[in-house]
Amino acid sequence: MGLERSIEDRVGEVMYRSKVTKGVADRTIRDWFTKGIKVPDLPDKAAMTELYLIYVPFWRFVAQGKAVACGYSEYDEKTGNTIRNIYKELIDDEFVWTEVACDTGKYGITKLWLEPGDEIAYTPGMIVAMEPGGSAVEASRRGREAIRQMIDDTAAKRIDTLTLEKSFLLPKVFELVYAPVWIAHYEYQGGDYTVILDAVRGEILGGRHRSI
Repeated sequence: MGLERSIEDRVGEVMYRSKVTKGVADRTIRDWFTKGIKVPDLPDKAAMTELYLIYVPFWRFVAQGKAVACGYSEYDEKTGNTIRNIYKELIDDEFVWTEVACDTGKYGITKLWLEPGDEIAYTPGMIVAMEPGGSAVEASRRGREAIRQMIDDTAAKRIDTLTLEKSFLLPKVFELVYAPVWIAHYEYQGGDYTVILDAVRGEILGGRHRSI
Protein backbone atom coordinates (compact mmCIF):
# COMPACT_ATOMS: atom_id res chain seq x y z
CA MET A 1 0.00 0.00 0.00
CA GLY A 2 1.53 3.30 -1.11
CA LEU A 3 1.06 6.78 0.21
CA GLU A 4 -2.13 8.60 -0.60
CA ARG A 5 -1.30 11.13 -3.29
CA SER A 6 -2.84 14.06 -1.44
CA ILE A 7 -0.64 13.36 1.59
CA GLU A 8 2.49 12.50 -0.35
CA ASP A 9 2.37 15.85 -2.17
CA ARG A 10 2.85 17.65 1.13
CA VAL A 11 5.98 15.69 2.10
CA GLY A 12 9.38 16.74 0.85
CA GLU A 13 11.53 14.00 -0.65
CA VAL A 14 15.32 13.88 -0.71
CA MET A 15 17.95 11.21 -1.26
CA TYR A 16 21.58 10.39 -0.57
CA ARG A 17 23.88 9.53 -3.45
CA SER A 18 25.52 6.12 -3.30
CA LYS A 19 29.24 6.48 -2.56
CA VAL A 20 30.06 2.77 -2.83
CA THR A 21 30.55 1.28 -6.29
CA LYS A 22 29.46 -2.24 -7.13
CA GLY A 23 33.08 -3.42 -7.19
CA VAL A 24 33.81 -1.97 -3.77
CA ALA A 25 30.57 -3.44 -2.42
CA ASP A 26 31.57 -6.88 -3.71
CA ARG A 27 35.02 -6.67 -2.10
CA THR A 28 33.63 -5.37 1.19
CA ILE A 29 31.14 -8.21 1.45
CA ARG A 30 33.74 -10.84 0.57
CA ASP A 31 36.05 -9.37 3.19
CA TRP A 32 33.16 -9.57 5.69
CA PHE A 33 33.01 -13.33 4.99
CA THR A 34 36.44 -13.63 6.62
CA LYS A 35 35.65 -11.68 9.81
CA GLY A 36 33.79 -12.41 13.02
CA ILE A 37 32.22 -15.70 14.03
CA LYS A 38 31.62 -17.49 10.73
CA VAL A 39 32.29 -20.93 9.32
CA PRO A 40 35.96 -21.21 8.26
CA ASP A 41 35.26 -22.20 4.65
CA LEU A 42 32.71 -19.43 3.97
CA PRO A 43 35.16 -17.23 2.00
CA ASP A 44 36.03 -20.13 -0.31
CA LYS A 45 32.61 -21.75 -0.74
CA ALA A 46 30.20 -18.81 -0.68
CA ALA A 47 28.93 -18.12 -4.21
CA MET A 48 27.56 -14.63 -4.86
CA THR A 49 24.39 -14.88 -6.96
CA GLU A 50 23.08 -11.30 -6.91
CA LEU A 51 24.34 -7.85 -5.97
CA TYR A 52 22.12 -4.86 -6.58
CA LEU A 53 21.57 -1.32 -5.36
CA ILE A 54 18.21 -0.24 -4.01
CA TYR A 55 16.98 2.82 -2.13
CA VAL A 56 14.99 2.46 1.08
CA PRO A 57 12.60 5.27 2.13
CA PHE A 58 12.64 6.56 5.69
CA TRP A 59 10.50 9.12 7.45
CA ARG A 60 12.64 11.82 9.04
CA PHE A 61 11.56 14.46 11.52
CA VAL A 62 14.13 17.10 12.51
CA ALA A 63 13.47 19.59 15.30
CA GLN A 64 15.31 21.96 17.60
CA GLY A 65 14.71 20.89 21.17
CA LYS A 66 14.84 23.30 24.08
CA ALA A 67 14.44 22.38 27.74
CA VAL A 68 15.29 23.29 31.29
CA ALA A 69 15.34 20.67 34.01
CA CYS A 70 16.11 21.12 37.71
CA GLY A 71 16.45 18.47 40.35
CA TYR A 72 18.86 16.35 42.28
CA SER A 73 20.47 12.94 42.57
CA GLU A 74 21.56 11.26 45.79
CA TYR A 75 23.99 8.54 46.72
CA ASP A 76 25.09 7.03 50.01
CA GLU A 77 28.71 7.05 51.07
CA LYS A 78 30.29 4.15 52.92
CA THR A 79 30.23 6.31 56.03
CA GLY A 80 26.44 6.38 55.89
CA ASN A 81 26.21 9.99 54.81
CA THR A 82 23.83 10.82 51.97
CA ILE A 83 25.24 13.14 49.34
CA ARG A 84 22.84 15.19 47.25
CA ASN A 85 23.97 16.71 43.96
CA ILE A 86 21.85 19.57 42.61
CA TYR A 87 21.53 19.92 38.84
CA LYS A 88 20.18 22.48 36.42
CA GLU A 89 20.24 21.28 32.85
CA LEU A 90 19.73 23.56 29.84
CA ILE A 91 19.12 21.90 26.47
CA ASP A 92 19.23 23.61 23.08
CA ASP A 93 20.10 20.95 20.49
CA GLU A 94 18.92 19.51 17.21
CA PHE A 95 17.17 16.13 17.44
CA VAL A 96 16.56 13.70 14.59
CA TRP A 97 13.99 10.90 14.48
CA THR A 98 13.82 8.34 11.68
CA GLU A 99 11.62 5.36 10.88
CA VAL A 100 11.61 3.07 7.86
CA ALA A 101 8.68 4.01 5.60
CA CYS A 102 8.12 0.68 3.88
CA ASP A 103 7.99 -3.04 4.55
CA THR A 104 11.54 -4.29 4.09
CA GLY A 105 10.40 -7.85 4.73
CA LYS A 106 13.16 -10.42 4.85
CA TYR A 107 15.84 -7.72 4.64
CA GLY A 108 14.90 -6.49 8.10
CA ILE A 109 16.08 -2.91 7.59
CA THR A 110 14.47 -0.76 10.29
CA LYS A 111 17.11 1.79 11.34
CA LEU A 112 19.88 3.68 9.62
CA TRP A 113 22.00 6.78 10.28
CA LEU A 114 20.30 9.68 8.54
CA GLU A 115 21.84 12.87 9.84
CA PRO A 116 20.94 15.88 7.71
CA GLY A 117 23.60 16.88 5.21
CA ASP A 118 24.70 16.01 1.64
CA GLU A 119 21.18 15.16 0.46
CA ILE A 120 19.95 16.01 -3.01
CA ALA A 121 16.43 16.41 -4.35
CA TYR A 122 14.62 13.16 -5.15
CA THR A 123 12.77 12.74 -8.43
CA PRO A 124 10.51 9.68 -8.76
CA GLY A 125 11.89 7.25 -11.32
CA MET A 126 15.50 8.41 -11.15
CA ILE A 127 16.51 5.47 -8.92
CA VAL A 128 15.28 1.99 -8.05
CA ALA A 129 13.51 2.43 -4.72
CA MET A 130 11.14 0.60 -2.45
CA GLU A 131 7.72 2.24 -2.38
CA PRO A 132 6.89 4.22 0.78
CA GLY A 133 3.60 3.44 2.45
CA GLY A 134 1.43 4.36 5.39
CA SER A 135 0.23 7.70 6.62
CA ALA A 136 2.55 10.70 6.53
CA VAL A 137 0.33 12.40 9.10
CA GLU A 138 0.72 9.52 11.54
CA ALA A 139 4.45 9.29 10.90
CA SER A 140 4.80 12.99 11.65
CA ARG A 141 2.91 12.52 14.89
CA ARG A 142 5.15 9.61 15.92
CA GLY A 143 8.23 11.66 15.10
CA ARG A 144 7.07 14.61 17.14
CA GLU A 145 6.28 12.40 20.15
CA ALA A 146 9.60 10.58 19.88
CA ILE A 147 11.59 13.80 19.78
CA ARG A 148 9.71 15.19 22.76
CA GLN A 149 10.77 12.07 24.65
CA MET A 150 14.37 12.48 23.46
CA ILE A 151 14.40 16.05 24.76
CA ASP A 152 12.99 15.03 28.15
CA ASP A 153 15.40 12.10 28.47
CA THR A 154 18.38 14.30 27.60
CA ALA A 155 17.36 17.04 30.03
CA ALA A 156 16.91 14.61 32.91
CA LYS A 157 19.86 12.35 32.11
CA ARG A 158 21.77 13.05 35.35
CA ILE A 159 18.72 13.80 37.50
CA ASP A 160 17.02 11.13 39.59
CA THR A 161 14.43 13.43 41.16
CA LEU A 162 13.00 16.25 39.04
CA THR A 163 11.75 19.40 40.74
CA LEU A 164 11.15 21.37 37.52
CA GLU A 165 11.06 20.48 33.86
CA LYS A 166 9.95 22.54 30.88
CA SER A 167 10.55 21.55 27.29
CA PHE A 168 9.37 22.31 23.80
CA LEU A 169 10.41 21.66 20.23
CA LEU A 170 10.65 23.77 17.10
CA PRO A 171 9.99 21.59 14.02
CA LYS A 172 12.47 22.12 11.19
CA VAL A 173 11.53 19.56 8.58
CA PHE A 174 9.49 16.40 8.09
CA GLU A 175 10.32 14.48 4.94
CA LEU A 176 10.96 11.22 3.15
CA VAL A 177 14.62 10.32 2.82
CA TYR A 178 15.78 7.66 0.36
CA ALA A 179 18.93 5.87 1.52
CA PRO A 180 20.92 3.53 -0.77
CA VAL A 181 21.93 0.02 0.25
CA TRP A 182 23.62 -2.79 -1.61
CA ILE A 183 21.84 -6.12 -1.23
CA ALA A 184 23.85 -9.26 -1.90
CA HIS A 185 22.49 -12.78 -2.19
CA TYR A 186 24.85 -15.71 -1.91
CA GLU A 187 24.67 -19.48 -1.65
CA TYR A 188 26.51 -21.65 0.84
CA GLN A 189 26.05 -25.40 1.25
CA GLY A 190 22.59 -25.37 -0.32
CA GLY A 191 21.33 -22.38 1.66
CA ASP A 192 20.47 -18.90 0.37
CA TYR A 193 21.70 -15.93 2.37
CA THR A 194 21.52 -12.15 2.25
CA VAL A 195 24.00 -9.45 3.24
CA ILE A 196 23.13 -5.74 3.33
CA LEU A 197 25.71 -2.99 2.90
CA ASP A 198 25.23 0.72 3.59
CA ALA A 199 26.00 2.31 0.21
CA VAL A 200 26.99 5.65 1.75
CA ARG A 201 29.25 4.63 4.62
CA GLY A 202 30.31 1.24 3.32
CA GLU A 203 29.29 -0.57 6.52
CA ILE A 204 27.72 -4.01 6.72
CA LEU A 205 24.22 -3.64 8.15
CA GLY A 206 23.55 -7.32 8.65
CA GLY A 207 23.28 -10.75 7.16
CA ARG A 208 20.67 -13.49 7.39
CA HIS A 209 19.30 -16.64 5.84
CA ARG A 210 16.82 -15.75 3.10
CA SER A 211 14.15 -18.05 4.55
CA ILE A 212 13.96 -15.91 7.73
